[in-house]
Amino acid sequence: MCTIGLISKSKQDAVTAIPNRFIDDFMVDANGTYVKVYLYLLRHLTDRTEFSVPQIAELLDCTENFLLKALHYWSKQGILEFSVSGNGTVESINLVDLTDGVLESKQESSEDEAATQVPARAKSSARSGQSSSKFSSAAAAIDIDTFAEDTNVPFLLSTLEQYFKRPLSREDTDTALYIYGRLGFSCELVFFLYERCIMGGKTSARYIGRVAESWSEAGVSTVEEAENLLLTESDAFRAVCREFGIDGTPGASQIRYIRTWAREWHLPAEVIREACARTMTRKGPNFPYANTILKEWHEADVKSSEDIAKRDEDHRQAEAKKHPAVTRDDRKKSRTDRFGDFTQREYSAETLAEIEKKMRQR
Repeated sequence: MCTIGLISKSKQDAVTAIPNRFIDDFMVDANGTYVKVYLYLLRHLTDRTEFSVPQIAELLDCTENFLLKALHYWSKQGILEFSVSGNGTVESINLVDLTDGVLESKQESSEDEAATQVPARAKSSARSGQSSSKFSSAAAAIDIDTFAEDTNVPFLLSTLEQYFKRPLSREDTDTALYIYGRLGFSCELVFFLYERCIMGGKTSARYIGRVAESWSEAGVSTVEEAENLLLTESDAFRAVCREFGIDGTPGASQIRYIRTWAREWHLPAEVIREACARTMTRKGPNFPYANTILKEWHEADVKSSEDIAKRDEDHRQAEAKKHPAVTRDDRKKSRTDRFGDFTQREYSAETLAEIEKKMRQR
């Protein structure tokens, strides 16, 4: 297992200092686990700790594939660089100093994109009241008149009003049209996005727009792909990958199993993890076998580790009643009484005399 050498251009070596620029310009728009990865790397700049991708993934409870996505994301944002060996192993990571200077974007964009997007590395302007989010500027630049001939737009906006249970604000409208018109989401995908956000208590246009952009960057174009993306970020998905030893992304059929367990049967991650652990001891990484266990638990309304333990105990007691244990005394008694079970014959004195006479004649 290859260890990684971490390099820093920062002069701070006494404490773990989080640059304000990271908080203002990068943290808000990033996936939560991506932020955890960056903070973990920042923490170990001063102690020169050697570690590997599997070790970080284990600590942060995510897959190695997801960790690599985090590194690629931050590299794309321009705040770190990392080198990879010939066999694809990460060898070193270089965190760029955010305390001084202006970062240059590594992501080249066309003139059309530049007209509607603000680089994510724009200098923080929270104190001056100006937005540093590329989403906010892009959404604000939406011209509603350009959608005048699109018959889907009135249906889209009226449906979203029903979701919010109120008229849409100008910011809400700009955000919805940005997601639909600029990001190219279908009405179905837009509705799914808003449903997920509103169900989670997130109704801010800024928040919904950032989620839409993260989906777009991940290549999401259908509801199924969005569901799969959300699934790969869930505790249930990580539990299955860890127990079955899956480093990359599972296949489509395997993802369908996980979706059934987590989304349709609503089984907690701890229950799914236990089923996978039992499957590994009996069959190896066998999804159909794990599905058999989880289907039985789902039908029995198992929702926790305590429910599993109680079910195991009930099964043990039922087996004990069905097949009671045989003691040593029982086995000894069985042997001594074996010949006493035959029906004994009774002979009269005359019969015995007749038998004796026949035996003498022989």
